[in-house]
Amino acid sequence: MIKNNGFLVVQKSPTVNKGRYNPLYRGVYRLTPWSMENFKKGFEDPYLSPKYATDDGFIPNLPLAQDVLLQFSTIVKAEDLEILYIRERNETEDMELLPVSGLNILGFDVASDSSPFWSVVDDFPPPDELELQAYLGQLNQNGLFDSVDVARDYLGAYLRRYPEDKESGLVVWEVYLVPQTGD
Repeated sequence: MIKNNGFLVVQKSPTVNKGRYNPLYRGVYRLTPWSMENFKKGFEDPYLSPKYATDDGFIPNLPLAQDVLLQFSTIVKAEDLEILYIRERNETEDMELLPVSGLNILGFDVASDSSPFWSVVDDFPPPDELELQAYLGQLNQNGLFDSVDVARDYLGAYLRRYPEDKESGLVVWEVYLVPQTGD
């Protein structure tokens, strides 16, 4: 059984990747940021509620994810949000069937194993990191890797260059887009 998997409601064009090296990025690091202003107006972030999210930040099923999207649409336009299904890809587990039909794979991300899912594919290394920059040409139209093997290679290269990030829980994620009604 896959340990790390679930749904996320994310921004289509997040503020977190403005000015990044990877402007096409559509991976896991796109959660709607928590806002004191929205909190003061009465918005209760569903990611902070055990009713909607696990301790690691996953929404366990699609109906709850759809409810979370509706809640976020009170502070962000619904058309600016989308639902992802993500699952960790490691070398020892056989892949299980997807939990719902109709999912579209966006690619493979390298990000931390819990919320806010900081991604070293989105937060790409600076231009002077030549070994890591070589991976930039292997990103797809979603700013992610098409191959789990290339994503693993990138993770290895990244951790060799930045060994201090080994404690960040970086893993390879398989990222799927959940089609919305009407898509």
